[in-house]
Amino acid sequence: MISLLPRLGTRRWTGACLWLSLACALSGNPAPAEDLGIPIRPGEPGKTPFWNHSARRFIWAPAFEFAEIPGAREYRFTVTEAGRDQVLTFTADKPWRPLSPIWPALPPGKAVVKIEALTSSGAVQVGERSFVKSPAFSGVTGEPAYPFAESGLRGLRDLLRQRKVASWLTEGQPDRYYPKWIYPGLMASATVQGMATLARYTEDKHERAEALLVARRAADFLMSLREPPGAPLAGWPRTYWEGAQKDIQPGFQDQIMSTSPAEAARAYLDLYDLTREPADLGFATGVADTLVRLQRPNGTWPLWLERATGRPKESALVVPIAALRLFNRLIAQYGRTDYTAARDRAMRYCEQGPLQTMRWDAQFEDTRPKEAFRNLSHREPVLMATLLFQRGAPGDIAQAEELLRFAEDGFVVWEASDAVTREPLFKPGSRWSGFDPDFGLDWFLPAAVEQYAFFTPLNSSSADLIEAWLAGYKATGRRDYQAKAVALATTLTVAQRYFGGGEIPTHLRQVQPELNWLNCSVEAADTLLRHAPELQAYFPSPDAK
Repeated sequence: MISLLPRLGTRRWTGACLWLSLACALSGNPAPAEDLGIPIRPGEPGKTPFWNHSARRFIWAPAFEFAEIPGAREYRFTVTEAGRDQVLTFTADKPWRPLSPIWPALPPGKAVVKIEALTSSGAVQVGERSFVKSPAFSGVTGEPAYPFAESGLRGLRDLLRQRKVASWLTEGQPDRYYPKWIYPGLMASATVQGMATLARYTEDKHERAEALLVARRAADFLMSLREPPGAPLAGWPRTYWEGAQKDIQPGFQDQIMSTSPAEAARAYLDLYDLTREPADLGFATGVADTLVRLQRPNGTWPLWLERATGRPKESALVVPIAALRLFNRLIAQYGRTDYTAARDRAMRYCEQGPLQTMRWDAQFEDTRPKEAFRNLSHREPVLMATLLFQRGAPGDIAQAEELLRFAEDGFVVWEASDAVTREPLFKPGSRWSGFDPDFGLDWFLPAAVEQYAFFTPLNSSSADLIEAWLAGYKATGRRDYQAKAVALATTLTVAQRYFGGGEIPTHLRQVQPELNWLNCSVEAADTLLRHAPELQAYFPSPDAK
């Protein structure tokens, strides 16, 4: 046994990672820019919840929830690497202390930690936990397949030519054979957003006219699916639609998910900025007005509501980032200060709720709520980080940086060597499994995954992180934030080229398990287009000497 710190006494565990950093420096190996031994919001029984019950892997040193044993004078932690003889140990005063003392010495890969209570009568087993230590970011390792702006334009132009979007030109209606149209709020608003973005950036007048016509027709279609005036959810578009071919995901026609109307409203504002059609602004304010009317005293809303009654379908509450983004835009861009009070209430809910507990449960149309912390997602904390960076106060920036560490720790895979890609992520033989039986690992990396329950790399997940890291770069000047955004953006272009240089694939995999999601393709292309200058600036100009 190799004992790294055989007698780490009470209250001395926090200094262990500093001791190891000093040792690295003295040996000629400089310490990493980020201290990976510092845990992300470690839990403490009775005070701070442990958010990582269901996490598979970690980049930063984790802390796990284990109960104290009466009479224990200290606790021995033993970490064993899978397939290796090396064992690392340390002792601490509590069984739920982070693995900071051994983290720098533990190589990436699968491992198991066992905790024993040391009592006067001997060692008592407390528990154990298996996990993967994932490689940290090591820099941008390649160049984009296309300049980022070109990649975004390629993606949107290709969508305009595909039936799932072009049917608005040829038939004036959604492509009923594209099964993702069972989610009309997602697909119509993505069509509006994507075509408005294409119209804004293209220099081809004919293409601009076609894009605007598609956006207009898709916008009018979703308007027709709004709940009528006087209805409990008046002005909200439907989340599900029975008019399209059934998809592999479920649909719930009697319900509306309270995040989707707010997300759709922001797409209509994109169109309004181009056309100045009052109906588009009216769509957005209609959604916002019903949000204000239904807002609970605690500042949030039920996640799922019955269309007929407006009552909660189940007990889950929404993390109201979508509403916050809509209110912020209406206030800042259109001077609608009447939404300020509702916005502030929603922000207080976030500050007193998930920002304290780190409970960032997944909120997707095809995922039903699970028990607390069982299925966390990157999306809401990353969007919240972007909002906090934009607010810009020192405390906001510190919280935003912690959220980005949380998202990177749980949802960003930097290297193909990461052992998490060889974990049984899905049922054997499932189309979602992370590798193809004939060709081995097929993920395009680096990339971000969506949620614990769907741990697979998606273009929109990477887009969320790109946006947040660039917001962090703007707020802090940290060049590593820019580099991380560039690394993920580069992968989007490489996957795009692999599939012919058109639509950016939803699944960043060589073997596609399902049809591309239109909303994900639009988000990826839109992100590359809007942030192309910041991303491209990372690379030296070809004319630079």
